[in-house]
Amino acid sequence: MELLSVAIKKGGYSGKVVRHLCPVALIYSAEDEAGNSKFPPDFLDRVRRLEYRQFLFLPKGGSVLVDSIARLGEIQSGAENQLSATGFSLCDDVREILRSQVSFFLTGPSGVEFAGWAALLKT
Repeated sequence: MELLSVAIKKGGYSGKVVRHLCPVALIYSAEDEAGNSKFPPDFLDRVRRLEYRQFLFLPKGGSVLVDSIARLGEIQSGAENQLSATGFSLCDDVREILRSQVSFFLTGPSGVEFAGWAALLKT
């Protein structure tokens, strides 16, 4: 049996991987510059009622300048040093809905808390 010898050339890369990343949900405006809805009203109502587990409706207010939709099905990694604090945060109920919604989106039926929130909003 003959062993193959492969020469490995050391390049400029130091071999150190630094990852200061955090999950980032993409947020899309639901209104155009004139304030007109980009989506049918029925769709936005269904998003508000949590009928689509991959979307979260964010109403205008605070750092959200227009009604918007967070797309949880396309969470990406973002470099922490490229982000800056806004001084705003979600209220406790919305933070809990978001946490349970992401859990439900990732785990399916085991996300019973989100299913409960969605059922509450249907009444």
